Amino acid sequence: MNIQAQRHPELIRLSQLVRDIPVAMFSSSDGRGGIASRPMTPLAMDDQGAFWFLTDVRSAKVDHLQILNLSFSNAQRATFVSLSGHGEIDADRQRMELLWNSGVLSRSPKVERSPHWVLLKFVPHSAEYWTAPGQQLWRRLVLAVQRLAGRGIALSEPRHCAVQCFPSACPAV
Repeated sequence: MNIQAQRHPELIRLSQLVRDIPVAMFSSSDGRGGIASRPMTPLAMDDQGAFWFLTDVRSAKVDHLQILNLSFSNAQRATFVSLSGHGEIDADRQRMELLWNSGVLSRSPKVERSPHWVLLKFVPHSAEYWTAPGQQLWRRLVLAVQRLAGRGIALSEPRHCAVQCFPSACPAV
């Protein structure tokens, strides 16, 4: 993922957390009262903290962009990030070309010729993250205690990353 320079401390921290995680789980309403999740590869995180994806405009997720969740996970680093926000469709072919040329996804003539491929912009409103880097021994100990106790024990409490919602990116209230 191409991450643009961030100016706000919260977004700098967020970019550091997700930098090396190549796939995110993108979750939206399924339109029937449930939640639908699918793995997606982010193309970029822009300088406002929004994440950009390539998607087919005919996809069901495009109809349910009001309330979204985007999660990143790296079990080896014990880093877990959950973002709440909304989505927007952007059909600007020039912007798509620019983001695509970042080298994140391989080029496909089928996609390049199709008018159905658009950009999906995920605008975060809030974020939580959990980290426990370098604590493999601690995690093994907690897992052993969980097995003995027969119940789960929290590895860590969530930390909140106050993602700012910029006026140009936020939905009208």
